[in-house]
Amino acid sequence: MSKIGEKGDLMKKKYLIIIAVVLLILFLIVVSINCLLTKLFENPVIASLPRYENSDCYYSDGFQDYTNYCKYYFSNNDTIIEILKENKYFKPLTQEDVEEVKSYFENFKGWVEYEEYEDKYDFRYDSVDTSDYFYIENKDNCEKYKIYPDKYAAYNVYFFDVQTKMLYFIHSNI
Repeated sequence: MSKIGEKGDLMKKKYLIIIAVVLLILFLIVVSINCLLTKLFENPVIASLPRYENSDCYYSDGFQDYTNYCKYYFSNNDTIIEILKENKYFKPLTQEDVEEVKSYFENFKGWVEYEEYEDKYDFRYDSVDTSDYFYIENKDNCEKYKIYPDKYAAYNVYFFDVQTKMLYFIHSNI
């Protein structure tokens, strides 16, 4: 092969390496931006727990007034209860808390009747007991909800059912 042909092949290889490096750098930038955006918009309560195996989430179509109903599955996580005990958000339910948590789900059920996912709302009130964990954000402890007239006007409720290792999340600001 002539020297010119060898030089041409060498130049092609250099260009291919340069293109591959540039593409790799672009890929890493896109992945980094995606991770950053995910962290910025991630729910801090959900993020305080280990990664869940699966989830079912249903959202209403409202822009300002809307509801969310999600279930997060932790069935394969053998340490989730220990993690909940140390979690800064969650606390164990007392007997008084049982009725409080149920009251939010009852309020939420009234709003779900108007949503397209009514048939997906399958929360069981008999699953709420003192072995479970919860966290509630409302006008009493959440700055963004202080403008609402009462605790049922805007809230986030996180209820972890120990028996099923399932986290229920409901949100309403109607």
